[in-house]
Amino acid sequence: MKKTILLLSISVIFNVLIVAQSVDKQLAKAGNEIITESEFKNRYELSPHPRTSNSLDTALVKKEYLYTLIAEKLLAQNARELHIDTTQEIKDIMSYFERMYVRDAYYKIEIKDKLKIPQEKILEGENRFLKILRVNFINDDDENGIRLIYNELKGGASFDSLLVLRPEDSEDQAVFDSVKFGMLPEFLEDTLYALQLGQFTQPIQIANKWYIFKLSDILEVSGPDRIDLLSKVHTIVEDREIKKLQYKFYLKFFTNLKVDVDRTLFDEILNKIFIVFDEKKSIVPQPKTKTAVLTESDFKKIEVSLGSKLDSIFIKFKDAPETVKEFLTQFQDNGFRVDSIDYNTIGTQFNSYVKNYIQSELLAREGYKRSLQNLPDVKKELKTWEDFYLSNAMRKKFYDSASVSDEQAYDFYTKNYDLINSSEEVNILEILSDNLDVISKVLMELKKGTDFRELATKYTMRDSLKDKGGEFGFFPITEHGELGRVAANLKVGEVYGPIKTPEGYSLIKLIGKREVKKVKDKRFDEIKNDIKNILRTRIMDSKLQYYVADLALKYGVKINQDMLNSIPVMQINMMAFRMMGFGGRIYAVPFEPLFANWFNIYLMKKSGLLP
Repeated sequence: MKKTILLLSISVIFNVLIVAQSVDKQLAKAGNEIITESEFKNRYELSPHPRTSNSLDTALVKKEYLYTLIAEKLLAQNARELHIDTTQEIKDIMSYFERMYVRDAYYKIEIKDKLKIPQEKILEGENRFLKILRVNFINDDDENGIRLIYNELKGGASFDSLLVLRPEDSEDQAVFDSVKFGMLPEFLEDTLYALQLGQFTQPIQIANKWYIFKLSDILEVSGPDRIDLLSKVHTIVEDREIKKLQYKFYLKFFTNLKVDVDRTLFDEILNKIFIVFDEKKSIVPQPKTKTAVLTESDFKKIEVSLGSKLDSIFIKFKDAPETVKEFLTQFQDNGFRVDSIDYNTIGTQFNSYVKNYIQSELLAREGYKRSLQNLPDVKKELKTWEDFYLSNAMRKKFYDSASVSDEQAYDFYTKNYDLINSSEEVNILEILSDNLDVISKVLMELKKGTDFRELATKYTMRDSLKDKGGEFGFFPITEHGELGRVAANLKVGEVYGPIKTPEGYSLIKLIGKREVKKVKDKRFDEIKNDIKNILRTRIMDSKLQYYVADLALKYGVKINQDMLNSIPVMQINMMAFRMMGFGGRIYAVPFEPLFANWFNIYLMKKSGLLP
């Protein structure tokens, strides 16, 4: 999701699933908005809670988080009264989410609800899970060549003797040195597990090569406990059965479906994209392998450069064809990154994007034909996201309205000299990646206990820190954007993230913290803008706390404190993302930073202690 203009907070991700609650009791009410026990539990457990003190009081954090959600609901309700929900920006964002949830609902009907797990596959998987195969192979680019080798083997030639004389008798063999259940495509796994020790296969074509495999050894392993074994096997079998269903569905759904694009407009949009990327390269030279991303301002440049062609038909759907403008809106929401800045690479990836976009749109349109946007679960999920974006729109209004003069900034500078020049410094380890799949893999490795430095050396994109295990060295918490801000609220040894940054996603581990007195080495002019941003944020926060307190008086607030105290919650510092049906991912729940001081103001206003 690239529309970040409404977001004043940062989100982190972890690959877990939302667990539906069987009982949905009312925990709190904010005006006509209800917060249920299940909504609170889901959002609390799948959101990060950085420490604000040396000890984490769960009861206090639960209370503050509930106040935060109540504030969100109050601001969203107020935003609807101000008709902010009818602005084009909100409508574009919610259209993006609605299409995703409609596709997800259609996926559930066509794939998930039709899923059946064959019991024989589970039993087969359990048996295979406890065996590791050691396999060797001989391959050839030519089918005739591999047939000649196969005939030699059938005539009694030694597989190992032939292999020694071939180039593939090298480290390439390590790929099949430890074959485990679920590691290979099912057809190949079936073939290898059917072999007896010492047997070899017939020639098998994989991609553009031909292979003959030989089973060299079988290692019997002690498996995990029964429940864990069943869980792992079930996950692999389920994933395979889902892929089979999806493949059959795609064959049926997309057969005879053809949607054309305007080739002239395609080339023109591609040229504009290339120009923007090329300008980035000329301003900041980057290696060819460096991933480049289109930012929000980049998309605006592309739109402006296309001018009147924005209203031209680009994608020729049979019903409701899409204009260039409509396509670019969705294009921006999905985001676009390339592996290298050359025309052919950008063209290939853009062509692939357009193809996938058309397929996704066709699936969404079928979902709309079935009125899946009206399903209660879809409407409930969308309401949560709309509340979040509307509340952020209100926050942005307050931030934009907060003005700070040079005189105010200078007064702050002179009165808070020690505050500016005496700062806390932190030292962190970081793993930076622009690939969420890599982030998910790293998170799983961290859960298993793999050393953070080891993973940083292997995976981080920040080349300057690879040899240091991702270590930054001490730096002021006011530097490195969100990395410094988040690290300031962590305890030494604590891991947090990933954090969305301009370069991608960062996982951090705090390894040191210290107070440092600095010599006055910065003039006011050098830090004036930073001071103004600090003051604008303070003004926004202060005004917003009072504003929400007034909204609470206007709309009314009710809280079931006993229920709140009794809700058991897990403490994690990572937020979930949800894999959507037919592709795509979003944050499983919106992330709101703690915003709870308004409640004390509300109580004082209610009791007459404040006007």
